[in-house]
Amino acid sequence: MADSESLPFKADYAKSARASCKQCSNIISKDVLRIATVTQSTRFDGKMVKWFHYACFFERNRPKKVLDIEGFNELRWEDQEKIKKKLGDSGDGSTVVTKLSDFLVEYASTGKASCRACETKLEKGELRISILAQDDRYGMVKKWHHPKCFQEKMEDLGFTHDIQKVAGFSSLSTEDKSKLVSLLKVKKSRKKPGSDLCGDGEQLPKKPKVEDNKLNDELAKQNKTIWKLIDKLKNVEKKEVRLFVEENVSSMPRGDSDLFQCAADILLFGALPPCPECKGQIFAKSDAYHCSGNVSAYTSCLYTAKELERKPFKVPEELANDTSSVFHSVKYTPKARVFPEVAAVKAQTVFENNNHLSEKDQLKRDKKWKSELKSMKVKVKGGAAVDPQSGLEDKHHVLMCDDSKPQQPYSAILNLVDIARGTNSYYKLQLLESDEGMKKVYHVFRAWGRLGTTIGDDKLEQFLSKSNAIANFEEVYLDKTGNHWEDRKNFVKMPSKFAPVEVDYEDGGNCDEKQDFDKGESKLAEPLQRLIKLIANFENLKRDMLEYEIDMEKMPLGRLSKKQIHEGYKILGEALQYVDINDKDANKMKILDVSNRFFTVIPHDFGMRRAPLLDNNDIINEKCKMLDNLSEIESAYKILSAVSNEEGETKSVMDSYYEQLKCKIEPVEIVKSSSTSSSTSKILTLQRTVTTLWRFKICSK
Repeated sequence: MADSESLPFKADYAKSARASCKQCSNIISKDVLRIATVTQSTRFDGKMVKWFHYACFFERNRPKKVLDIEGFNELRWEDQEKIKKKLGDSGDGSTVVTKLSDFLVEYASTGKASCRACETKLEKGELRISILAQDDRYGMVKKWHHPKCFQEKMEDLGFTHDIQKVAGFSSLSTEDKSKLVSLLKVKKSRKKPGSDLCGDGEQLPKKPKVEDNKLNDELAKQNKTIWKLIDKLKNVEKKEVRLFVEENVSSMPRGDSDLFQCAADILLFGALPPCPECKGQIFAKSDAYHCSGNVSAYTSCLYTAKELERKPFKVPEELANDTSSVFHSVKYTPKARVFPEVAAVKAQTVFENNNHLSEKDQLKRDKKWKSELKSMKVKVKGGAAVDPQSGLEDKHHVLMCDDSKPQQPYSAILNLVDIARGTNSYYKLQLLESDEGMKKVYHVFRAWGRLGTTIGDDKLEQFLSKSNAIANFEEVYLDKTGNHWEDRKNFVKMPSKFAPVEVDYEDGGNCDEKQDFDKGESKLAEPLQRLIKLIANFENLKRDMLEYEIDMEKMPLGRLSKKQIHEGYKILGEALQYVDINDKDANKMKILDVSNRFFTVIPHDFGMRRAPLLDNNDIINEKCKMLDNLSEIESAYKILSAVSNEEGETKSVMDSYYEQLKCKIEPVEIVKSSSTSSSTSKILTLQRTVTTLWRFKICSK
């Protein structure tokens, strides 16, 4: 099972009466059962939750199984049974249930749709079959198939119906009717027709196996006992419940519902020990015991267990001495908590199935959200580049801080990677000041989203007061990083918060534009001119970065600093130590941690995929080569920017690049060879044609 962040649905009891149903638009009352669709947000790197009343939900949505619903096992038992019956699911995750009304057969009215299996266009007038299914972006949609493609996926799609009863069948030609009846034959059952169907055409749940009945009875009894106690605790003053929980945990649960769940769990089963891996607080969830602590500021602890030795709970003296308190007479009775067999622990998703989609489905998902690469020319004014996304690059500049020497800009590029949750987020923040005018105008610009995708949004706020603009900038920075702006030089990474990416703001002039090598007459030999064109071609370096999943267009405000690149090398060295150890399983959390740290420090474009784990020598070596190339880009930028900033209209651009290399290069000879380009410490070999290589002697001037 995928971790909870990737489940398409969610269920709980309304914590307030603020949310409204997306079907009927009426308010969902507090404590009422509600179910939501969970889809990828278009505006931020995370999930968008849309809540429905229970009855309204099933008018528009159809989960395949109850294990697709986050929080299902934490619902009251009677509500769990109600949902199981609605879906025709026994709860073991093996049933794919569909309704007859989920299917439609017709002739294509246009030629716009494509088959969801083979991805080829369905021509106008062509016979097609659809299933109403969940889409991770749009919710419930019709997914069309060629009849043959549909037949090949019948079992996966859950089609167990008589095709002659499907909507639209009666409108088909006699020939096409016969074709479909022959093609879409459902295996006959020995049961009486309709014996496994409800009145509305839904399948009844499969009967559980005998060996599962005992566990199911235990879970039912345990669930009812827990909820009976929760209902009792809700009549107690909340401060008493909080005081009791605080006495037995090292960190408090979030929200009132989690507070009552935690209190009931402690009263029934005892206090929980600290996590053996990070010493954090463990809580009981629907599938197992989960740690809520952190391995580091970059990585949440993924420790889980089905069995733990509980210990007697403690009652605060204030409550123990209060005869009117419900906690006055409670006593600890040793008892083991049981969990369902089918639920998987979260850690397995990360380490055993990092990308659970097939390669084909992953490519389709990436294509849906992939951003278009567009060249963005930036202007560096006063030591920093105004983000072009703000639309103010021509009339504003980045305000400089007065609290540091040399002065630093009010500008921050932030990054956050969490492989377990699948996030790869960026956040850009700038304080802009108008270039002209007696009365300055200030703007705080921010943009956020997922790297390499169209997911994201931005916001531009205007301030007439410099102090108000600075206060707003510093407030946002504190909220996103957990650090005060004045403490940025001593930055401390906080759990679940962004970390700054340090960049250089040297003025690159027009080095992003295509170089005009023909400007001025060069005095260099023709072979040497070819070499200079290769060295000074920044587009080649950008293409190299794309191969390493570094999106140069997503870092328009500057280049990764030497310090940032050095930190990347340092983390890779640490990763090598964990990989070289024979028992990698013992270090899997450390490998996850260095992976999160590396991809936070060195931003990557993975599209909608999770960042990979740095768990083998090949990927670590690949990333080392990538950092080498980043270092070369920094050197190339300095050469290009120095040439682009030189004055003089008649000087040869080619000769200017050569001078910036600050060494003497001489063509030595022509070598006939079919080998690829190579280099040594003193001799550089450049491929000119398929069989001709130039050799150059390099020495200091």
